[in-house]
Amino acid sequence: MKKLVLKKMMIVLVSIFYFSPISAQVSQQQADKLDSLITKLVNQERYSDAIDTQKKRLDILKELHGETDTTYIEGLVFLGKYYARNQQLDEAIKTLRKATSLYEENISSSDGDFAYYLDNLAFYLSAAQQTEEAELIGRRALSIYEKKGKLDEHLAAILLHLAETCHENKRYQEAIQFELRSLSIIKKLMGEHSEEYINELAYLQKFYESAGEKERVDNMKERIDKLVKERNEGYVDLPKLVEFKTPEICHMHNNDALRCCAYFLTHRLSAPNMNEAAKYILNWSYSTADVHIEINEMIGQFLTNQNEMAYMIAYTAATSYYCLTQNHEWIDEEGYVRVMHTLLDFYDQNKDLSGKIDSLENYLKLRKKEKLDQQLLKDYQKLRESSKSKM
Repeated sequence: MKKLVLKKMMIVLVSIFYFSPISAQVSQQQADKLDSLITKLVNQERYSDAIDTQKKRLDILKELHGETDTTYIEGLVFLGKYYARNQQLDEAIKTLRKATSLYEENISSSDGDFAYYLDNLAFYLSAAQQTEEAELIGRRALSIYEKKGKLDEHLAAILLHLAETCHENKRYQEAIQFELRSLSIIKKLMGEHSEEYINELAYLQKFYESAGEKERVDNMKERIDKLVKERNEGYVDLPKLVEFKTPEICHMHNNDALRCCAYFLTHRLSAPNMNEAAKYILNWSYSTADVHIEINEMIGQFLTNQNEMAYMIAYTAATSYYCLTQNHEWIDEEGYVRVMHTLLDFYDQNKDLSGKIDSLENYLKLRKKEKLDQQLLKDYQKLRESSKSKM
């Protein structure tokens, strides 16, 4: 009898240890599937559905990891964003209060993510006309993030949000100073002809007007008109080429590489800064360790013809852009399909300048028949097999 009981206990224990990981795996898979669905819903601006789906995902994450895990807290932050986009500011504020409280109590009260979450909360409070509290929280977010010593897009966002809140609270001179600091970062990151920079100049003009500085208002209007005119003429601010001696130097200039890739892929070959962008992309991609460019036989053929070389650069730019924005070193299946579609768009806009290329023309025909993705998946598998054989 004793042996029988022990045997049953062993069966139960084995069952527990065998089935628990599978249950957890299924739950994580469910969370991942919901995350993909949420992305589609947000892209379709179906925010109410995105909210309901995110709540289900959060229930799974809570069961898997608990409320104090960073994955769960990050999910709350995204839920807050969906509430805000759905014009449910009270719910957005409530959700961000919970997220920031959980993060501060269990993770950190001084890191960049905490500052970013505080800035989100301050932004929603300001939108809900709770501007005094928004300013206090925004100032705290700034004091935390400033200590990181990074002049990046996150600091720029915190500064411009705080500038707007100070303006609402009639602290016009502080609003102007915060806006000027934000603009200096945006200019460095994106250039003064970027849409982001020009749009923020309009806010600065508004702040000058509120402060009664008429001369600066007029000067700002002239500057905005000048920059808009130059941008419409095709003028952009690309980063200066540096000597990429090491992968570490390349890494420091990843954002600059992204700017050059975006410019190259969205302009005609006759645009004034194409050579400048091409040189930057090629020099950076040759030395970087953050992105590995893999080419197949078709892409390799572009190297043999001067007129087709631009499409090799376009392929490199599209691959680099995808990998950097997705934090991948190597192109994955989805990325390869997206990269090739980007390459074909670029070719379709420029083939009158470069001349037609048979291989790309064939791909355009497949795309018209809605058979291209199927072919690209086959091409990707060949690329993977070729890479493995070289290892």
